[in-house]
Amino acid sequence: MSGQVARRRPVEVFPSFENLDRDIASIDKNLLKGAKALDAMKRGKAYKGHGRPPYKNFDDYCQRRHGHQRNWAYKVIQASGFVSNQDTKSALPAAQSFTETNENIGWARWSWNPVTGCEYGCEYCYAEKMTKRKLLGYDFTPMLHEDRLDAPANTTPSDKPGGDRVFVCSMGELFGPWVPSEWIGRVMEGVEAHPEWTFLFLTKNPARYESVTFPPNAWAGATIDVQARVAPTEQAMERADVALKFVSLEPLLEPVIFSKPEVFDWFLIGAKSEGAKKVQPANAWVASLVAQAEGAGRKWWRKDNLSLQEAPDDRH
Repeated sequence: MSGQVARRRPVEVFPSFENLDRDIASIDKNLLKGAKALDAMKRGKAYKGHGRPPYKNFDDYCQRRHGHQRNWAYKVIQASGFVSNQDTKSALPAAQSFTETNENIGWARWSWNPVTGCEYGCEYCYAEKMTKRKLLGYDFTPMLHEDRLDAPANTTPSDKPGGDRVFVCSMGELFGPWVPSEWIGRVMEGVEAHPEWTFLFLTKNPARYESVTFPPNAWAGATIDVQARVAPTEQAMERADVALKFVSLEPLLEPVIFSKPEVFDWFLIGAKSEGAKKVQPANAWVASLVAQAEGAGRKWWRKDNLSLQEAPDDRH
């Protein structure tokens, strides 16, 4: 023994559950105060022993107590620009990382939103509704989040299925005609710099793919919800130079028939998500899509939110 007394790190004392819960419930009035309370609730596990039945974990507390889906708290904490530093007790900008996806996006483990917002105004847009509901500190006006561009470097791929796949701009439209080419270029720089990840892009404007240089670790997809989108999407995807091409058929608003299904490597088929409610497409529509994909020798994926009485066996 040297005779020196080891210094113990001061034990951090968190406010009571009641005080934290009150601040979280009032987060719409004071975002920073509510975000700090969420951070303290999560790290101090103040929710333990509360609730009937008792809350299982922090996500369970957020869902049952405040009616928010998984990862809501983490996004609010990041959006407020607050992160606790236990050594200095100071507030520092949060190092941005990927967000783990929910059950609606079973084909990618992570999402990355360096650009958010959209101007298409689709009636069924879950992203716009979530942006308004989650009080993230910004609206659905298209914008570039400079602080999120380093997220690929701040996240480690998971060993779980799809653990190295990232859905890019799940909360916006990266390839809309209003998006500056500079924003797309900044995102592609991050993709190219991190070959350990596979980045999945999805758009309603695939015509813009022709002008994009995709790195080898990028997949590109297009959304089709009605028959009128089929022909222009097939033409645009034929011209796109990317490692893998897919089509997302969610939500399906009517039956869809392809002229060139061989253009796509994957068909992703899903339901319309309205929060906890899943509006299912007609069985016949889904069966037709599966037959078209298999007839062209292409793979298809049944999204986790798709539940049919006579659904195909699974994913192929």
